[in-house]
Amino acid sequence: MPNGRVHIDPLAHVTGPVTALPAPTAGGAGYIFGLLWMFGFLLAGGVVVVLLPRLMVDAAELVRELPGRSALIGLGWIVLVPIAIILVACTVIGLPLALLTGVLYGVLIYIGRVMVALWLGKSVLGPRTREGRLGALVNFGLGGLVLLLLRMIPVVGPIVMGVATIVGLGALILRVHRLRWTVAGTTFI
Repeated sequence: MPNGRVHIDPLAHVTGPVTALPAPTAGGAGYIFGLLWMFGFLLAGGVVVVLLPRLMVDAAELVRELPGRSALIGLGWIVLVPIAIILVACTVIGLPLALLTGVLYGVLIYIGRVMVALWLGKSVLGPRTREGRLGALVNFGLGGLVLLLLRMIPVVGPIVMGVATIVGLGALILRVHRLRWTVAGTTFI
């Protein structure tokens, strides 16, 4: 296709109209962006797992124990929080709160898959799973790679990532909700 024009062999016999469609390009900026996004997920998830290993491992355990409940809570948050942000943003007083909530919401959506990656890694390793911060990091690394490989499958990949985000976010919300701090005999949720 020199000069952007279609070349039809002079010996070819074409019946009907001829329509030239642009050919899809392989690689390029989209491919590089996808790779950077994948490495970014592994890096950000690794940092979160190193900083909050117990919280992440406990939330990943909820993926296994309560997958349906985690999915319902995650789906509820994905649908209802943006509506609440928009409603709060309609007032001048609520705009800063809406902006802060929007940023926090985006971070939670992004790291929602970390719990599913931890669960996947633990499932793949089985009895060879190590405990502690290093074990959680290894589980996340392996599960994150599995999740990212699944993401590359054309039709199934986006569905898998969507489900992972919903279930992981729900498990994280469930786990955070179960946290209790006791200060001077008073329990705060």
